[in-house]
Amino acid sequence: MKLAELEVRKNPILAAIPARQNEIALEAAKNRQTQAGKDFSNKQATANAGVAIQRAAVDKSRVLAEQAQRQIDSMILKAKTPGYVNIQQNSNQNNLYYGQQLPDYHVGRRRREGARRWRRSPT
Repeated sequence: MKLAELEVRKNPILAAIPARQNEIALEAAKNRQTQAGKDFSNKQATANAGVAIQRAAVDKSRVLAEQAQRQIDSMILKAKTPGYVNIQQNSNQNNLYYGQQLPDYHVGRRRREGARRWRRSPT
């Protein structure tokens, strides 16, 4: 753009055609500079939007992880009061066969749907 401005200064001593060419060159240089500024701001806005999308994805993943952790925490069976657990045979199933032994409850095992609740033994 500077070169075009210097060329325009020569206009009073040049013929009309080269003077007009210099003016057109100056105008084209200004247009290129304006377009470059717009392109830069567009690229910057696009980059910012991409970062915002990635941050939203991170936040969504964090929320899903927290939700999964709450679900896992809700699956842990905790006693209401401290004491011993009376391990009873699980006989809540409908189809029992003669002589069938059902597994006892132990620490770390998961309680199935419909199973009896834990009972505290007297201390």
